[in-house]
Amino acid sequence: AEYAGGASNVSLPSDGRKIILNASLTIAALDFDATCTALMQALKDAGGYVASTDLYSPSHEGARRSAIYELRVPAARYESFLQSAGDAGNLVNKQESTEDVTRAYVDVEARLKSLYLQEERLYAMMEQAGELETLLAIQNQLTEVQYQIESYTSQRNTYDDLISYSTVTVSVEEVRVFTEAPETFVDRVGEAFR
Repeated sequence: AEYAGGASNVSLPSDGRKIILNASLTIAALDFDATCTALMQALKDAGGYVASTDLYSPSHEGARRSAIYELRVPAARYESFLQSAGDAGNLVNKQESTEDVTRAYVDVEARLKSLYLQEERLYAMMEQAGELETLLAIQNQLTEVQYQIESYTSQRNTYDDLISYSTVTVSVEEVRVFTEAPETFVDRVGEAFR
């Protein structure tokens, strides 16, 4: 059954929100090698990369090959990549999802800003500290603040990566023939009108 339309159906907001895009495609391939090659070319053209690959190539006669690719695609090229990937074979299924992480992202940035201010104050306090015990207490606080800064920075970097590079999972399944979708009542009525 051929899936109509390989391009994205996702409509993104234009107000600067932080959106993570994900998609999952299933592609049937008469020529498995050619389809996988075309898929990799589409990925290269989009400036993306392969995060993981799972290839199944059975050795017994008559068995069909399959592959599952987890691909990372620049968000700016997401729609054009989906179109090209769908054209690599016979697109039989496509699922898309978005995740709005704006609130969480803003929260992480606010926490980082607060932690950097705390770090500055602690450094200033260290310069003023006279007693060794006070200095050690300030250093302990500073170590905890710096640990939190590293943790929130890592979280922000993860969001940045997921926002700027969409994750597209593509399953390629080798087939002998493309099967047609069964004709529905609506199809028959439409044909009668034509």
